[in-house]
Amino acid sequence: MWSVFHTITTNLGVGIENIVLIIGTFGSVVFFAKDAKLGILMLMFISGGCFMFAYGLGLNYTYSMIVFLCSVVLLTFTLFAVQKNISGGAYV
Repeated sequence: MWSVFHTITTNLGVGIENIVLIIGTFGSVVFFAKDAKLGILMLMFISGGCFMFAYGLGLNYTYSMIVFLCSVVLLTFTLFAVQKNISGGAYV
């Protein structure tokens, strides 16, 4: 099994860590269909897992770290998107 996967990655010229990150990122699209906050949260978990996978095996982990940090920033931005209703001069 490993030789087949190794042959595919060498023919494409892409490392295993990038393929795992791409598959994980496409996997989080399923959760984006349900809710944006849930999708960003799952993207953070999946990219964090890819980061730990690549770091643990000594592979190139910079791309997964960048995606993880960007998903954390996007998740922080979702905290500011809160609907506020103002009626009678007070927050409701």
